[in-house]
Amino acid sequence: MASPIRLTREEIKHLVFGLKGTLDEDQRALIRETLEKLAHSSDGHISPEELQKALRRLHEEHRLSQFELDAVTRAVFP
Repeated sequence: MASPIRLTREEIKHLVFGLKGTLDEDQRALIRETLEKLAHSSDGHISPEELQKALRRLHEEHRLSQFELDAVTRAVFP
């Protein structure tokens, strides 16, 4: 799997709002908040494992579809 990456708030915002697909405004805000929380808790770095765990939780809560989960993962770790 990929190495952890460092993302700033601006990079996260750009990444989230650049996602194509079926994400609505609330989902985009949720993903942005999730990425910012992960980055803040790990000195600005987001690991693939942390991201997958957080996105899987959102999927289990029926807040993201599997397709959307995969799209976010590919956007963060191409």
